[in-house]
Amino acid sequence: YKTSLEDDVVGKSRTSSADNFITDSAAGGTAVFSGVKTLNNMVGVDSSSTPRGTILEAAKAAGYITGVITTSFVWDASPAGLNAHSTNREDSSFIAQQQLGLDGYPLGRTTDILLGGGLCAYIPESEEDSCRTDERDLLNETMGLWNVVFTPDELSAADALPLLGLFATEDLAYAIDRPDSQPGLAAMVNKALELLTAATADSDQGFFLFFENEVTDKAQHANDIVGTVSAGLELSETAELVKEWVTVLEERGDDTLFLLTADHETGGLGLGTNARSPIVEYTYGFNPFVIANASHSSTYTTILLYAATAEGNLTLDQVHQVVADNMALQYFSDDEANVIIEAANTGDVYSILAALNAAVNSRVQVGWTTMGHTAVDVDIYCSNNPYCSAFYGSHENTELLELMLGFYDDDDIDVGSVTEALVGFNATASVDGSAEYVV
Repeated sequence: YKTSLEDDVVGKSRTSSADNFITDSAAGGTAVFSGVKTLNNMVGVDSSSTPRGTILEAAKAAGYITGVITTSFVWDASPAGLNAHSTNREDSSFIAQQQLGLDGYPLGRTTDILLGGGLCAYIPESEEDSCRTDERDLLNETMGLWNVVFTPDELSAADALPLLGLFATEDLAYAIDRPDSQPGLAAMVNKALELLTAATADSDQGFFLFFENEVTDKAQHANDIVGTVSAGLELSETAELVKEWVTVLEERGDDTLFLLTADHETGGLGLGTNARSPIVEYTYGFNPFVIANASHSSTYTTILLYAATAEGNLTLDQVHQVVADNMALQYFSDDEANVIIEAANTGDVYSILAALNAAVNSRVQVGWTTMGHTAVDVDIYCSNNPYCSAFYGSHENTELLELMLGFYDDDDIDVGSVTEALVGFNATASVDGSAEYVV
């Protein structure tokens, strides 16, 4: 199997943050979108906590239409790295308010399309599933300011900007586990490109769209090879869709750059781990058919096993049935099932996940070095545009901003002027989750 991206690798990016070889997504996104290194956990600010403008904010100031799409929370570190500024990436309330342009935020609303999960930051603390620290109701506050959708059908019918889509309380599910109540990445990107293309039909400026499949990172944090591959295939499908849209835009005379990269690697995945496998005798190999046979991820299956413990200790029959129904592992033994039962008896869901992953990974013959991020360089992908040559070779993550800005014919997209406009903005959230604005 060959993905649509394999011929598009043009370079590499080094991913360290200001305070560690291993970056988190907040510092990683800030490096790419603002061109500065910052401390892990900080987003849209430099290491001295000074807000720094982003390429999206500068594009909006120059008259471009902008969009941000994620399979995570819309206020998660990577999307927030484009349209918010906080010394703490976990300040969901503070970040969400900035993204909507509320409370006299100095830049106003900088995003025209915002799609993903994270509804919990929009509803009052007293409501079920809220992750706010106050009683503000951002859904009510956005009424009349944004077109808000909550389902795939509502997304499909959306025809006006600005558009806010919140499809889950927290993040969206892995592609292989995703319910019909949540849209896929391709559906969100397709709708965004449809609206952005129409909105810029008669404009001298175009649009800037960011999208990410964050569940790839989530699955790798869980060392879940089925979830990881399903997310990767979803990303490949979406990339193919974007390339088709690029062709449409080029045909109408709009020079369009499609760039794809990552802010870090996660999990330290290795193929052919020389591990003993219940289904093969040789030690060199990789067995993707194990992944293809699964109908759900290890993470999803673990949740089912953990939920079953609420009714008492797991039995061998229960474990065999749940694993067969969701993972379809060949030659799954009583010994392996008993390891899962022992893990379940600890009451720790992560122990169950580790036990199940051991059974899956040994069959696929993959291994992981960590459940966190690594310092491995990440690929840069670019296709069908002569400007792709600018990204050839190895780059520091902070170099990507200037390389992206170099694509534009004019100097209107000025990140420095956005940074100046943010002077006096306090990027630290107060205890109640609201912001203190200093003009």
